[in-house]
Amino acid sequence: MNRNHLAARLLQTFLGELEEQLRALNAEVLALESSPSDSERLRSVFRV
Repeated sequence: MNRNHLAARLLQTFLGELEEQLRALNAEVLALESSPSDSERLRSVFRV
């Protein structure tokens, strides 16, 4: 495997994981908007 191929695969993996994290964060923020006093939800946002 050459260096460019490896870099492309790593970037693809990173972007896929980033997309998953952004979806999770978005869901948590939307839920927090509905219930802003939910301290567990707030902690969850900072864990994501």
